[in-house]
Amino acid sequence: MILEVTEKADKAIRQFLENRTGSSTIRILRQNALGPGLAMVFDEPEENDLTVTVRSIPFSINRDLLDKARPIRIDFVEYGGLRGFLLTSSLPTGGCV
Repeated sequence: MILEVTEKADKAIRQFLENRTGSSTIRILRQNALGPGLAMVFDEPEENDLTVTVRSIPFSINRDLLDKARPIRIDFVEYGGLRGFLLTSSLPTGGCV
């Protein structure tokens, strides 16, 4: 499996999409500002992207990044009054080298 989207994440994404104008494609990209990991933004697919549709929601990801990160799992978590998306993959999560 390339991409798994949990039911909780699917529901949260659909809530964002209800009032969204513009692109509804969700780009998965490398995030380095808060440490190595993945993030999601609304954006149009680029030339070297693979677009995967999960339950009618389109996701795009750079093919090279996908090769390094797969499988990718998107979940929606709530803890201590905080909530948000949690993306997990096979990418290293940091630490000293």
